[in-house]
Amino acid sequence: MFRTWRDVLGGGWTPSPATLLLWLAVCTVSTSAALWAGARVTDDVIAKRERAIASDVVVAITRMMGVVETHGRRRMDGLIGQSCAAIGDALTERQSYIPYLRAAATVADGVAYCSSTRGSIRVPLSWYFGKSFEKGGTAAGGRRIALVGRTPFRDAAPTLVLFEPTDPSDASRGILYLIEGVYVVDALAHGQGFGAGVVALTVGNASIYQDGTFQDGPFREGPAPPGYGTRATSARFPITVAAVADPGFVAATSRKYGLMFGAIGLLAGLLLLTIFLIVAAPRRLLLQAVRQGLKRDQFFVVYQPIVSVRTRQRVGVEALLRWRHPRWGMIPPGSYIETVESTPLIADITRFVMRRVVEDVERYRPAMPMHIAVNVPPLNLRRRGFEAEAAALQARMPDGAALVLEITERHLLADRGQAMEAFDRLRRAGIRLSVDDFGTRNSNLDLIRSFPFDYLKIDSQFTQSVDDDAKALLASIVAMAHHFRLVVVAEGIETEAQHALLAEIGVDCAQGYLYQRPASAEAVLGAGGAAHAEQDAEPALTVH
Repeated sequence: MFRTWRDVLGGGWTPSPATLLLWLAVCTVSTSAALWAGARVTDDVIAKRERAIASDVVVAITRMMGVVETHGRRRMDGLIGQSCAAIGDALTERQSYIPYLRAAATVADGVAYCSSTRGSIRVPLSWYFGKSFEKGGTAAGGRRIALVGRTPFRDAAPTLVLFEPTDPSDASRGILYLIEGVYVVDALAHGQGFGAGVVALTVGNASIYQDGTFQDGPFREGPAPPGYGTRATSARFPITVAAVADPGFVAATSRKYGLMFGAIGLLAGLLLLTIFLIVAAPRRLLLQAVRQGLKRDQFFVVYQPIVSVRTRQRVGVEALLRWRHPRWGMIPPGSYIETVESTPLIADITRFVMRRVVEDVERYRPAMPMHIAVNVPPLNLRRRGFEAEAAALQARMPDGAALVLEITERHLLADRGQAMEAFDRLRRAGIRLSVDDFGTRNSNLDLIRSFPFDYLKIDSQFTQSVDDDAKALLASIVAMAHHFRLVVVAEGIETEAQHALLAEIGVDCAQGYLYQRPASAEAVLGAGGAAHAEQDAEPALTVH
């Protein structure tokens, strides 16, 4: 028996154009789907990186402002309301202990009047916070935060401004802190080392970027890749940090996951195709091999005698299909017949067997009347022209010889009407019908009652044992078959004990190695085969 589907073809396999197109389509679809999934993963990875960078920078700037606020409350207490001449030195000294500050100033009546670096000044808070600043402002706790690109005393000096009232109920008095912009820029620039191209702090309508650029107006992504950008907001201060992935990081990430998922998609396509070939290709290649075998005369028919159990005289034969492969020798029918019989190719197989049977009978003209059994899968009954072909072959049979079509019972009940019509036409042509392998698959009493069978063939699995249980089962099958006027044929008989059991329970006919192994038409139907029969052989068994 051949070992793999490659063996059927004698080695090697060249994929057909249809297979190549299927391969290309499957790989294209699977790769495209994988690339789409890879793009989604890329977006997710970049968004997570942006979110992490923005959150980290927000935390850093929030901590910075928190430190200024905490130290300022402790060190600037008691300075508000005194003249600048009285508090100037103390203000300068105390400001030096507060991290991140460029300067600090005391505020009264909404005006900064004493600076730690400039001494006596007069700068209204509205200069920093705009005209919206009024005494008793509505900001939470009276705190105000602004981002400016310059101060009254320095141009091009981005500064983060924090005003902290000493009394929450009076927003006109307190301390003004000017946080050095370079510290903010350093915190923003830190995000560039982790894949960000643009990092910006936005306060109100002003923004400052990681390169120190100040912008009046909301944050703009600028040259960053469209579709990217994540913002994070401080829970303590009204500030927002935006992070946009660097184009190089986006390209590298896209390339990484594109290659990864593209390879996965390609491998998935190859795997799917391999599974298809493992599942579907062997069937297709097997059918191709069978088709080639028919064309190259690799198939032939042998015959196994069927004898009367009572006399052991030959009353018929069963035609059995054999396949001799030029490379792998004899291939048993079980390796291919079930696959073939569910396809239109079974029509060619059946046609070959029936024609060969008629040709052998015409050539050897067996001396005794007999029936010649041929296995016919039910698919043939649905094939147009089958009954006419069978009737034409029966008409060529010599007197005393009749075709018996052995039909496996599966599917018959599902096609009851069509099968019944086919049965009627075949019987009118003189062809007899047999239930093949009764007792297996879907055989049941309804099948026997529904169709006009002439013979019932008991599968060999029921004849292997000769104990009391086997005897009772066989006896019940025989009684049922005789009730419906069917001739019972038992197959697989190999021992005298089996034969004795058949004779005891009334089985009509039998076949098996005990009587004769399958042999050529010349050995069974010719003069050599006739010599095995007694001169006074009884006629072939007829339907009751």
